[in-house]
Amino acid sequence: DDHGEPTIKRAALGDLDSALRVEGDEPIRTIWAPNNVMWRSPEMQTSSGVAKPSDVFSFGLVCIYALGGGPMLPLPEQVPSPEFAIIAGHFRYFGPLPEGLILRQVHPTWRDLLERVSKRVEDWMATED
Repeated sequence: DDHGEPTIKRAALGDLDSALRVEGDEPIRTIWAPNNVMWRSPEMQTSSGVAKPSDVFSFGLVCIYALGGGPMLPLPEQVPSPEFAIIAGHFRYFGPLPEGLILRQVHPTWRDLLERVSKRVEDWMATED
């Protein structure tokens, strides 16, 4: 714009091969995590239900990246999986995961993992102050 701020003037949707239309408020649960690993919300990463808030989260990640927030996305080298690294990166950027989202996790292993990662990030953020 006239003040030097990034401005989106034209946008196009892409990667529509994995698009789906979500009807109502009930999340869609699948045995696989949809979409690209870099842009998934925590509930998408854990296959615990995709709903409209998941799309808003993913769109927010794309916007942050497009407007210069790319450094939040690099993957650490020593992690169990890319999915784990990305979730940990989201927590480092946005803060600990809300308890309500942790409680939505269907699989107890994911619930436990998310609680532990969220706690670590909370502790890490406390030492950064």
